[in-house]
Amino acid sequence: MIGVFCTNVQETLCTGERVTTMHNTNAPSNPLPESDHEKILALLQELEFAEAIVNTIPDALLVLDTELRVQSANDSFYELFQVNPEATHGHLLYDLGNGQWNIPALRTLLEDVLPENNVFTGSEIEHEFEQIGRRVMLLNGRRLDHKQLILLIITDITEAKRAEATLNQVEVRYRTLFDSIEEAFCVIEMLFDESGQAVDYRFLETNPAFENQTGLQNAVGKRMRELEPRHEEEWFQTYGRIALTGQPERFSLVAHYLDNRWYDVYAFRIGQPEERRIAILFNDISERRQAEESLQRSEESYRLLVESAQEYAIFMLTLEGKIATWNSGAKRIFGYSEDEAIGLSGRAIFTEEDRAAGIPEAEMETALREGKANDDRWQLRKDGSRFWANGMTHVLRYADGQVRAFVKILRDNTEKKQAEEALRQLNTTLEERVRLRTQQVRTLARQLTMAEQAERRRISAILHDDLQQRLYVCQYQLKFLRDALDEKQPNEARRTIEGLEAELSGSIQMARSLSVELSPPVLEGEGLREAIAWLGTQMRQQHGLSVVIQAEDDLPGVSDDLRVLLFQVVRELLFNIIKHAGVTEALVTLHRDNHALRIEVIDQGEGFDADTALTKSRYTQGLWRTQRRLELVGGQMKIESSVAGGTRVIIICASPNEALEG
Repeated sequence: MIGVFCTNVQETLCTGERVTTMHNTNAPSNPLPESDHEKILALLQELEFAEAIVNTIPDALLVLDTELRVQSANDSFYELFQVNPEATHGHLLYDLGNGQWNIPALRTLLEDVLPENNVFTGSEIEHEFEQIGRRVMLLNGRRLDHKQLILLIITDITEAKRAEATLNQVEVRYRTLFDSIEEAFCVIEMLFDESGQAVDYRFLETNPAFENQTGLQNAVGKRMRELEPRHEEEWFQTYGRIALTGQPERFSLVAHYLDNRWYDVYAFRIGQPEERRIAILFNDISERRQAEESLQRSEESYRLLVESAQEYAIFMLTLEGKIATWNSGAKRIFGYSEDEAIGLSGRAIFTEEDRAAGIPEAEMETALREGKANDDRWQLRKDGSRFWANGMTHVLRYADGQVRAFVKILRDNTEKKQAEEALRQLNTTLEERVRLRTQQVRTLARQLTMAEQAERRRISAILHDDLQQRLYVCQYQLKFLRDALDEKQPNEARRTIEGLEAELSGSIQMARSLSVELSPPVLEGEGLREAIAWLGTQMRQQHGLSVVIQAEDDLPGVSDDLRVLLFQVVRELLFNIIKHAGVTEALVTLHRDNHALRIEVIDQGEGFDADTALTKSRYTQGLWRTQRRLELVGGQMKIESSVAGGTRVIIICASPNEALEG
């Protein structure tokens, strides 16, 4: 608009100059008066000044005629939309920039709103331009009817809109964070009295966690003394100090009238100092505080317990193996004072040979792997003397499982160790004595068996070599006497002699049988298998008991005394079958059981209660004696029997090659 005025004035001025020139060259008359010429120059200068002002304003300015053709534009328009005057001046607004200004919303403003209202303000239009991209514009327009012109002011608010959007996003994020954090947060305004003392504060803003952690509801806009008049003075003084000094503070404090809650608080001033505003971030740490106090009490109790445990050395080791704590019991046992022990390597209490063998490190590795490690070994005192320690090394861990330290608990058990060693030596001596005595008993048992067998052989020899011979002599003499009697002699004498001959013949047969039974010839030089087989034959011939013998070929060898004993045991068991089982058949097995000899005597006759056989059975005495004799030479006898299921007697000789010395 100003440019249009300037153009008109410039034309008039030019006319005046031309008249003036003509006047100077005797031109025709009617030139402008000199006073009017000066006025026009002054007006021109003012208009040029106004145009300079228009060109310096940041908003784009367009002057349109009633047909919406551009009459004038300021520099801001050309710079903002990157166009030149030649492509702008005199052109229809909608044709500018290849029709880029043909914007429906702009047409509505210029063609509908402006004719109706003569003015529009604050109309926001967003449009995509080829050269400068998407822009957001704020339009203000006014129709100048007396000049038949339209003034259009365009303000580029693109960056402001972007900043506003960014700010909105920041505010959304802030509010989301503000509302979602677990910590309680509030902003307060401190209130002071005339003397500058903090007397109260007003809540300006709170987050959801605030109400949960304080119990104060709808606090915004209210004063603390209004919500809880008894609130402690220390809170007001602390916040007042922060508001005045601007120095942030972190502290822990109890609010007795807010359910005795403890708070961990970080408070700092915000805004201008004169606003006296403080932002407060805090947490309810009541449970943690109670846990800490409980832990403190427990630690104190533990300390007192540890210190009073004079009989035990209790101390902690760092992960590097350095002594970190030292109780009075450790001082008493090891001889180091607490000052001497703290920081000392834990290796110092181990013997030289254990240190060389890496025992201290191995003990810690075991504790790390298994949670604890045995600590029973000789250890060293400060003076170099040794004592026997019984104890454990444990691992201490934090709640998250990380290793904190090692704790070692031990006591001096030297006297107990010495007593155990003395007892062990005594036991060793006693065991040796028992072994020797057992060996002696077994030797005596073998000797007894052999002496018994020798006596049997002696008696058998007497029966065979003496008694039988005497009986034979008597038999021959009776036969001679009988033959010498005259057949005419009375029959009574003959019958008497014949009866004596019969009795004598039975006595000879009995003596012969006793001689064999007392000392079977098969025991002289034959093996156990052959002896048992001979015994089976004797049982069948003399007692009618059919004995089946099952014997392996590779039976372990046995000594003479053991062979005699086993023969006697089997014979005793077979006699028991004859007397009590009520059967005519039996089975005897001989086989190897690892390195032992195993003999089983089995029948299917009337059995008995094996558990009470050795105390209440009618043949208890024989079984008991048999079992004891076997035990004396290191053997065993087991009985498996039931009333209706027969009997199995198992004989095991653990060391047959050594006459059962084991």
